[in-house]
Amino acid sequence: MSDPTILETLKKASTAIYIVVEEPIAKEISSTMRRAITEIETLREQIRWAPVSERPEIEGEYLVMIQECHDSVSEMGICAYETDDFTDELGWIADGVTHWMPLPSPPPQESGE
Repeated sequence: MSDPTILETLKKASTAIYIVVEEPIAKEISSTMRRAITEIETLREQIRWAPVSERPEIEGEYLVMIQECHDSVSEMGICAYETDDFTDELGWIADGVTHWMPLPSPPPQESGE
């Protein structure tokens, strides 16, 4: 089953449980499934590669995919996005950026560090 099919199946199951089973636990299960589906959809949107034609809404650092113009090699890197351009660590405009995504949040700091 592909990922989109899994979510559609969960949505149908959630609705069926809510309609068919008239126990309070069924409503709780259905509600929990709906919240899980919403969370999955939100996370998917956060980790999807966006084409460069869809510019980030805010300035900051992003993970980017760069297609080198001299060969067919693609590489990933971190670039800053500011004033409508992606720039490298030296401040040069990064040519060849094809896709971008937000960087993940840093891991939580453990107490005592």
